[in-house]
Amino acid sequence: MLGPPEEREDRRFGDLDLEVRRWPLPLWPHLWWEVLSDPAGPVLHEQLVRAPGSPVPPAGAGLRVWEHVVEDVSALDGAVDVDPGVVTRWEVHLPDGTRACFVWGLLQQVHPAPG
Repeated sequence: MLGPPEEREDRRFGDLDLEVRRWPLPLWPHLWWEVLSDPAGPVLHEQLVRAPGSPVPPAGAGLRVWEHVVEDVSALDGAVDVDPGVVTRWEVHLPDGTRACFVWGLLQQVHPAPG
């Protein structure tokens, strides 16, 4: 459906060798679809990621739903990645108590710090 990936690389995560493939998305030029798989084929993870050279403002300027991806927010000082146990979801908790919730790697909700 997406055709051959525009980028492909082999990457090692600990003891695991993986293949990383990325496709540009014409409707969202700032995002790419990324798939991590075992070299033998099974897909282990897939999500939207920032396109190279994307002009979207960094997450430090304020979290923007539908504009930020996991890596944007995870890179903030003191951010903690939290796996909610659902394949398509991810959370990042910030030191001030803010929770950023992602679906397929794209920011969907920001829950401000309590209080």
